[in-house]
Amino acid sequence: MDSSSDNSDSEDLISASEDYYSSSESESDDDTLNSARNWCPIDIQASTPAPPNFQFSSTPGINPSTKILLGNTDDPMMFFSIFFDEKIMSFIVEETNRYAEDFFNKSDLTPSSRALNWKIRTSKN
Repeated sequence: MDSSSDNSDSEDLISASEDYYSSSESESDDDTLNSARNWCPIDIQASTPAPPNFQFSSTPGINPSTKILLGNTDDPMMFFSIFFDEKIMSFIVEETNRYAEDFFNKSDLTPSSRALNWKIRTSKN
């Protein structure tokens, strides 16, 4: 294909896309943008109203049926371990160690830097 036919094709596409939008749509978009640009002054001296007060109507703590699943214990670590299992903790440790390694490779640390106290982490420590 020659470049003149390529130019002709692209001009046809541009013309077709311009025809697709009517002037009323364009004007409507302009009106919407103009109304969105109307800023209103804010009185910083006026206090903002407090958010609505929602009454807590349940018993705080772990649901009794959930406690049965946890072995009928109140141990918060047992509840925590439901969401942060060994796989998640290992991932966090790996990423922490990788970040530390990148940090040390990119940084010129002074001998008194507290970063030099860093130790490679494991999911056990």
